[in-house]
This record gives sequence, structure tokens and C-alpha cells, in this order.
Amino acid sequence: MDWDDAIERAKRSRAPDVAARAGSNAGRLVDGLISRLKAQDEADRKSMRRMVFFFGLAGAIYIMIFTLTWIAPPDTSPVTNRLVLALFSLILVSVGLWSARKARDLAGIDYAKPVDLFLREAERRYRFINARDLRIIVPFFVIVTGTAGLGWMTAFSRYFYWLESSTGLISFLIYWSGASVLGWFVGWRVWMKKRAPFFYEIRSMRAELDAGEQDAGA
Repeated sequence: MDWDDAIERAKRSRAPDVAARAGSNAGRLVDGLISRLKAQDEADRKSMRRMVFFFGLAGAIYIMIFTLTWIAPPDTSPVTNRLVLALFSLILVSVGLWSARKARDLAGIDYAKPVDLFLREAERRYRFINARDLRIIVPFFVIVTGTAGLGWMTAFSRYFYWLESSTGLISFLIYWSGASVLGWFVGWRVWMKKRAPFFYEIRSMRAELDAGEQDAGA
């Protein structure tokens, strides 16, 4: 299906009293959607490139600190400290590499694809979270949680050595749970403000085109 077919199907799916205006309206809707998607995708690509720089720099700093621990070992728990630094370095570098891949994918979007394929990919791209993302997010979150917990407990045992380790663990769980819920909520609010309108518009257009296709086949 190309964009001309999409416009015709959108036209057929509209009520008879607006049929005369449907072709031009559908064309404007398609053109307007494509223009806004291009602008948003470009903004996302620039954001990903900034993330590459930030996380790449942070990863380099952590790698440098990790290297320095072999020159001037920490006073307590040198092995644990090195492990935490190594894990955080890998996490930061991984986020930087993931951001670089996302930026490359955004730069390679083909806006001349068949409309059904383009809209399906755009809907997946603008969804809050999809199954493909979860396959990466869940294990990554587990690794980050374990690394953060190990770092927290190491610092807790050093600076609050007179307290029970269970106190440190409970305080970490409270802090991490609150931070995770807050992060999820903030992410959802940002999505609702900036990306949800695109997502629902794309979904609406797909439904409209599917309705036009069913009318054409009837």
C-alpha cells in the first residue's frame, strides 16, 4: 500500500457528507503527520546523540577511577570497590552504545515505505514500552539494581559500620523502590506529553485505513 492508496482508503472510510472533502483532508493529514514525525524523530536523534556523549564521558571517568584503584587501592574492600566500579563502567558504556544504535536507527528511517509498514513501525516506535524493549529493559534493570545495591552496601558498611547490615539493605530497598517508581512515573508523564499524541494519532490513522480497506473489499 502506498500513500495514494492510504488517502483513498481514508476517504472511503469517512461519512458520506464529508466525502467530497475527504481526499484533500486525508492528504493534509498524511502530509502533516509525516512532517511532524520527521521533526520529532530528528529531535529524538539529537537527544540520543547527547546521551552518547554524556554516558560515554561518564563511562570513561568510571574506567579511569577503576584504573586508579590498582595504583592506589581503597582502604577497605578493594575487590568489592573494583567490582562496583567495573560494573558501573560497563553499564554506562552500554547505555552509550545503545544510544548510538538508536540514533543510527532514527537517522535511517525510510519515510517512503509502504504506508501500512511505515505506520506499524511508527506505532511501535512511539509506544510507551513494547515487548522488544522489555527484553532489554528487564535484565538491564536487574543488573543495575544489583550493582547499585552492592555499591550502597559497600558504602554503608564503611560509613555506618556501627549499624546492622540489614538496616543498610532495608534503606536501599526503600530508596531504590521509591526512585524506580518515581522514574517510571516521570517517564510516563513525559511520554504522555510528547509522544502519546503521535502514538494515538498513528493508531487512529491505521484503524481508519483498515476500515477503508474493509469497505473496499466488501
